[in-house]
Amino acid sequence: MEEKGMLSRLSFWLLVAAVFGALLRVSYLSEFSASPLFGIPVGPDVGEYDEWARGILSGSVLWNEMPIHAPLYPFFLAGLYWLTDLDLFYVRALQLGLNLLALIGLGLLLAWRSRKSESSSGQRLVPWLFLFLALFWPLPLYHEAELISESLLLPLLCLSIALLCLSDDMEGKGWKAFCLAGAGFFAGLAVITHPLSLIFAMAELVLLGVSAWKRARLETSRTKVMEFAGVVFFLAAVSLPVLPVCLYNSHLAGRAVFVQANGGFNVYLGNNPKSTGGCYLRPGPAWEKLQKMAEAKAAEDGVSKDAFFLNKTFDFIVEYPGTWLWLLFKKALLVWNWREYPAGADVGPLRWFAPMQKAYFWTWGIIGALALTGLGLSLTDRTFLFRHRHFILLGGAFWLGQVLTVTSGRYRLAMLPALLLLAAYALSMAWEKRNDSKKMLLAALCLLFGALVVSLPRMSVDWAQERAEADSLLGEALLLGNKPANSLPFLRSAAEGSTFWARNTSLLGLAYSELGDRAAAQEMFLSLLAFAPKDPLSWMNMGVWNAEGGKDEEAKKCFEKALSFAPRHADSLYNLALLEIRNGEASRAEKNLRDCLSVAPWHRKALNALGVLLLRTGRAEEASLQLERAVLLEPRNPRLLVSLAAARLSSGEKKKAESILKKALLLEPGLKDAQELLKYCNSD
Repeated sequence: MEEKGMLSRLSFWLLVAAVFGALLRVSYLSEFSASPLFGIPVGPDVGEYDEWARGILSGSVLWNEMPIHAPLYPFFLAGLYWLTDLDLFYVRALQLGLNLLALIGLGLLLAWRSRKSESSSGQRLVPWLFLFLALFWPLPLYHEAELISESLLLPLLCLSIALLCLSDDMEGKGWKAFCLAGAGFFAGLAVITHPLSLIFAMAELVLLGVSAWKRARLETSRTKVMEFAGVVFFLAAVSLPVLPVCLYNSHLAGRAVFVQANGGFNVYLGNNPKSTGGCYLRPGPAWEKLQKMAEAKAAEDGVSKDAFFLNKTFDFIVEYPGTWLWLLFKKALLVWNWREYPAGADVGPLRWFAPMQKAYFWTWGIIGALALTGLGLSLTDRTFLFRHRHFILLGGAFWLGQVLTVTSGRYRLAMLPALLLLAAYALSMAWEKRNDSKKMLLAALCLLFGALVVSLPRMSVDWAQERAEADSLLGEALLLGNKPANSLPFLRSAAEGSTFWARNTSLLGLAYSELGDRAAAQEMFLSLLAFAPKDPLSWMNMGVWNAEGGKDEEAKKCFEKALSFAPRHADSLYNLALLEIRNGEASRAEKNLRDCLSVAPWHRKALNALGVLLLRTGRAEEASLQLERAVLLEPRNPRLLVSLAAARLSSGEKKKAESILKKALLLEPGLKDAQELLKYCNSD
């Protein structure tokens, strides 16, 4: 009865803590929602995942070019977009909720296993401290809510670890092999979410194989087979999601390819004479110059770009082995550093936009130092180390992955279960052994070591460049959000604060154009053409400027020039098609719109333009198909719904047209086109 009462109290307080943990996440979302980037995802990685997910949502399920990202997260994101009607508040909330549930589940599993074992009173605190840290540590919320693969990776790894732990508790039972198969499957899903997960999966495979071999030596021949069956199940389950992706990518590339392209560049980025240990080369002129050089050299040598970067890395290691080893050592420490180094669209000014994140930025140092303390103490506690070996292996795998490539705040999110467990262990041992002077001395030494590791060394950061990069992304988001006046200060700051980059000048020109300052826009576009005469974006922008001024011939020449440098430039194809529609060249416009959508299936404006064009040329059913895809990408656009209703009406589907028009009027009650079309529907 006493034990039941204690469990009841624990359950009550866990529920209370979970509610407050959920409220903390809602509060974070409320703070983050003030950012222009909250509802308009732009920037490296984030924008690419968003576009891929929108392409999937619009019906382009299989990719037709080698992706530079692993594929599972875009499919997951597309599912969230479909569930939420592309409301990014709920998308981010669902991601936070999924991560929260995964960590709570792990904490409860730790508590259940602790009750089953003969743990000391201090060790029984570990699950509850783990849960407390998981619920209330706010720093990981940024990456958990962001549109990046790590936000899905963490729950998948938590599931894999949970099943591995359950398999340990089912020794000699039939369910063990099924638990291992489930663990392998989720580990495989993690691999096609983030390829560094392969290190974890392979480490677990080796560990399982060694354990099976040790146990098999003591068993009968029949039992030996059963011991190794679990290992085979795990390997087969890992391969189940990974192998089809590898085969499809290899088919696309015409050569053996793993989960994604660009892996060679990531290795090179962290292992070359200029490496700092992190993503030191940021998107901009230097980045573009290196990528173009690599493409040219790879084509000249007859190898892939990945192979070119890997060869460059190998040359560096052979020529400067001492420098490389020092770089590995530096990265081994930087993984634990309290500073959040960027990767993708998460530079400092964006990372700390939410006050909650900025106020608690220092807490990584505390958790990191405690985790290292826990790791040091666990080396003298073989029972704890063995019992939680899957957690330790996960942390070690992603630590090693960053040492071999580059370190960043987001890449270490996958280490979170191990970090929280070790930090919780350190705190519980400090309580349990508070009267043991030897243990407390050891804990103090471990804590001192941990504090030094998280503090030193530090990576050099170009703060002016980070500020310029953040301003560029904020300005672009405001521009895309139809706030050109608000975007100007950010875009000007970005242009002034960094090396001349065509992107910033292009965005400035577009902002001036949106504000009706054609002279300033022209000045920007002409300066771009003078600086980058072969840049397709510069020619396209000049073409749009000419088209808006009624200079159709000049506009057409600009678009054709852009396409001569980049035949598959989606926006150039789209804008040329709009010009052709205006000039009555329907067949040419249709071809260019279809070419645009083959490159960018997520291009909502092209879908709408093609649907309207098909409707005008009497192909209502085809028009409906394209417009439905457009509506999926912008479900709360009432004018888009009116176009779809018109197509449905032309196809004789009056009831469907009425339903669509009513939805449009709910979104914008005074929309005249919708009112008139609805009257026509009801005229019979």
